Amino acid sequence: MVAAAVLALVLLGNLIAFATSRDRLPRETWLADIDVSGATISEAISRTQRALQAPVSLRYQTVSLTLSPAQLDFKLNETVARLLLEGILKRNQGFDQFLPFMLRQATPTRLPPPYQYSEAKLQDYLLGLAAQYDQPATPPTADPGTLNLRPGADGFALNLTEARDRLLAALSSGVSRMVDLPVDVAPMTEAGMQALGDLISARVSGFTAGGNVAGVFVKDLGSGREFSLNGDVAFSAAGWLKLALVIETYRVAGEVSPELNDRLASIIVEGSSLNANEVLRELGQGDANLGVAALNALLKKLGLVNTFLAQPFDQRTLAPAFVTPANSRADVTASPDPAAQSTPVDAGLLLEMLDQCRVNSGALLLAFPQQFTASKCEQALALLARNRLNGLLEAGSGGSPVISRQSWDANNHGVAGLVRSPGGDYIVVVMLHSASPLNWADTSLIIADIARAAYSFFNNGQAPPAAQPMTAPPPP
Repeated sequence: MVAAAVLALVLLGNLIAFATSRDRLPRETWLADIDVSGATISEAISRTQRALQAPVSLRYQTVSLTLSPAQLDFKLNETVARLLLEGILKRNQGFDQFLPFMLRQATPTRLPPPYQYSEAKLQDYLLGLAAQYDQPATPPTADPGTLNLRPGADGFALNLTEARDRLLAALSSGVSRMVDLPVDVAPMTEAGMQALGDLISARVSGFTAGGNVAGVFVKDLGSGREFSLNGDVAFSAAGWLKLALVIETYRVAGEVSPELNDRLASIIVEGSSLNANEVLRELGQGDANLGVAALNALLKKLGLVNTFLAQPFDQRTLAPAFVTPANSRADVTASPDPAAQSTPVDAGLLLEMLDQCRVNSGALLLAFPQQFTASKCEQALALLARNRLNGLLEAGSGGSPVISRQSWDANNHGVAGLVRSPGGDYIVVVMLHSASPLNWADTSLIIADIARAAYSFFNNGQAPPAAQPMTAPPPP
């Protein structure tokens, strides 16, 4: 009897509690992440509204910011929230819910908060943050004082899509109202060739200030990137035409005999005009002028339209006139020798063609598929490598192998070279012109410093040590 009475009292008490709580939300009811269990609908809405109107803290890397939801017209959609909560009450008012109520059983109900906001204001806000705090990546820049590059830096940019999602998640939470804004890293870009160009232009500025002309061409053989300063200006270039003569000889010869190779070596290493003219006669079958014509035909077929030899080397007679795009320019002139001309670009491309040929590619094989082979070009490069200079490009290339050919007279000092450095292979061509006789002690340092700048650029490091001035000219 006592037990029955106690049970009846328990049932009665729970029945009264159930009846009086039917206008209150059941246990384990959440609106957003706010516990509204036991609250009336009005209380639940009011509690949620207060939580969602609190400021949101933002952090853009090290910068802390505060955002008021009102800035974005963000607020709880009270009408929809009331409908959702009324649905929960209705489901829990039936007497089929009495037993779970009495046993304190509850199925957790988590309602996503119905909210409204201005998408336009949200996007404007995020774009404003990006405009104020994003930083673009900066490449290394030139430091003319050291011939090195100043370090660049990575950039960073707000991820607008992810930032929007994170911000809305924080605005609709009554607990997690802190946002670490997602920032994407923009990796530092490689130094552009213009940075190297700035170093070179700064180095030659003293030389050109008095009206002298400097021509420079640099090419990255890995990527094809180029820098040119007066690269298409015509210069006196008898020394570079001797390089072209060697290439023409290799084209004609089925095999290069040791005797012919020694003669070609004297042309490249010693600059022998006597041997050069003898080779021209052999190419012309006894007529050196026909040999000159064959050499010019080679250059034309290779597309080197600004390079020519008008007559055999070191002639005292007036050379026939050759008109090219380079020597027709009116904006800048280096008073080129009418008998032998080229440009820094043409000289550099000729070396590049040889280097491409040794790996079975490039213009030489395309233009003369039956006459050039990789082994021939490798042999020609080995011959050029015998031309060792105590200065110029070699002095500024950090001990890397340099294959080069100089070209000079009293008013023009230049060299064209292929550098095989740890950071990659590249071409450097320099020609310096003055109306007055040049001094090798001065020009050799300019050329070596250009080589140092190029070496530093391609090898991501410090420039090699400063060179010593040359006290004597190289072979012609």
